[in-house]
Amino acid sequence: MAYIKPFSPSAPKEAPGQTLRMVSPSEAAGIIDSVPDTVILDLRTPLEFDQGHIPDARLLDYNKDDFWKRLASLDRDKPYVIYCATQGRSFQTFEKMAALGFAKVWLLQGGFYAWRNAGLPIAH
Repeated sequence: MAYIKPFSPSAPKEAPGQTLRMVSPSEAAGIIDSVPDTVILDLRTPLEFDQGHIPDARLLDYNKDDFWKRLASLDRDKPYVIYCATQGRSFQTFEKMAALGFAKVWLLQGGFYAWRNAGLPIAH
């Protein structure tokens, strides 16, 4: 049986003045604790959010019809940590935020499941 390497997308290219990084759960926790005014965006559904989320996260439901419009209306100068359940929805959002010129975006590798499995705090 052949070994198949898991898909691991790479971060979009940074424009001057941009920070676009995929980070581990522990790195994300450090950013949340140390970077002032970081906005934590949970891109899951309200049901997923209610079952547990990163403390102080704001819900921005990826499945809503107006998701991309709401995303584009966010302050592009604020720093963001974004996540979904496993990294599918959040990676597409990460690419769009890069294209829109958001200054600082960190994508939580492995999503909420990785955060939870790392034993980091969860709010309900």
